Amino acid sequence: RLDHVVLWTKDVRAAMDFYTRVVGLEPVRFDEFQAGDAPFPSVRVSQDSIIDLMASDGAVFTDSMTKVAGSAGHRVNHVCIAMTKSEYD
Repeated sequence: RLDHVVLWTKDVRAAMDFYTRVVGLEPVRFDEFQAGDAPFPSVRVSQDSIIDLMASDGAVFTDSMTKVAGSAGHRVNHVCIAMTKSEYD
């Protein structure tokens, strides 16, 4: 199943507005993000899946972790597929 997708965005609040008001998705951790208690907010796509909205200024940190210049330059940070160990094997 699709667990989550992480998208880079220049404006987290504008992205949250788009996904909640225009698309109609449910906000996740937005109040906590606004209060500085969560590093990023998300929107719920389904019971099992969310989209995380990451500020694109964090891409520099991701590049330093991967040690590959430009590795965080894509709009999609990453996609996470969830499965059991037996499914993986």
